[in-house]
Amino acid sequence: MRDIGVFTSKGVPTEQLVDFVRSYSLRVGQPCEKRHDESVVGSPPNVLYVFDGTAATNGYFSEEELQRVESRLGSAPQGYVSIHFTSSDGAFALADALAHEISRTWEWICRQSDANRSLKRTGLAAVYRIPMRRSSVPLPR
Repeated sequence: MRDIGVFTSKGVPTEQLVDFVRSYSLRVGQPCEKRHDESVVGSPPNVLYVFDGTAATNGYFSEEELQRVESRLGSAPQGYVSIHFTSSDGAFALADALAHEISRTWEWICRQSDANRSLKRTGLAAVYRIPMRRSSVPLPR
């Protein structure tokens, strides 16, 4: 499993996130199943797990990490979206596209990749980059 965490400068209500993920999955032609505390998007081997908990404290584990996030956002984070995904290139493409859509909806996003714990600041019109291996694999259909 790999992970993309998205910090936001605006709060992300759980109900809105669940609706957003469901709508997104329909737009990209992927199945979506709501489970107890997560939404599951895609089908094997390209699967995303988007957790319902959106508290900013879910995304950092120390004061040092919080300070890095705050310096990137320019303020304390108000929300956090955790996207876990399988190791396939198709799942990575789905997770990347979903994180990008989240950045368009909840402005000024910081991303955190557990692969190397680095942060990037993006805005609505900013170029969106991930510090992990990137492929040119299109979204699976």
